[in-house]
Amino acid sequence: MIAPRSLRCLQTVVDITDRNNKDALVTEALMSPNATLIRLLVVDNHEIFRIGLRQFIKTHRNIEIVGECGTASGAIAESLRLQPHVVLMETHLPDGCGLLTCRKILASSPNIKVLILTGFDNEKASLESIVAGASGFLLKNIGVNTLIDAIGTVASGRPIMKPAIIPSLLKSIQPHPEQTTVDKTLSSQEQRIMSLVVKGKTNKEIGDALGLSDKTVKNYLSTIFQKLHVTRRSEAAALFARHIF
Repeated sequence: MIAPRSLRCLQTVVDITDRNNKDALVTEALMSPNATLIRLLVVDNHEIFRIGLRQFIKTHRNIEIVGECGTASGAIAESLRLQPHVVLMETHLPDGCGLLTCRKILASSPNIKVLILTGFDNEKASLESIVAGASGFLLKNIGVNTLIDAIGTVASGRPIMKPAIIPSLLKSIQPHPEQTTVDKTLSSQEQRIMSLVVKGKTNKEIGDALGLSDKTVKNYLSTIFQKLHVTRRSEAAALFARHIF
């Protein structure tokens, strides 16, 4: 599902890696001494990374780490409990996909901003994070000040996206020449499954909701991908969402 905030990224793009663009790095939330404190939840499976980040954040009076965890389930629970302004999250978590976790967090708390911070650099991951509704995508090799700028930027409602991925994002939401309307292509059961995929449900959760086994759900999804001429779950979700919303 391409979240509304993903489409807004096309209208308001901040390239946080462009240190020469001063306007792109102005973060009102951090510049003003009277600014509202930014509540930050850190999600990363490496405890040493979380400890180090905590030490750096302590030096910035306008950001407070209100919680931290190392799992997808913890991220969902803590986001709901703490209601932070920003969730800083790794995509690779031991008990689940960070992007699916992002969808679940935003489904229950749409005002939260999710900022992806990962060590895995590829355009597809960046694109998929935006499709999932994240407000930005950054690599762990960035400088501390750049990260602080990014947190303030997304907290103030300005998304962060590399201009280089915009063509790919536009392409991802264009229909395939062979794709027909979803309601004619998919069976009623397949549409029920896709409606749960769009909501960020896992195969197990879909199976529990529809009385199906994990394997049956997986088989259904394989058939759906073939019908929609896609290869990835996120692509199928984006296409289905475009037809039902």
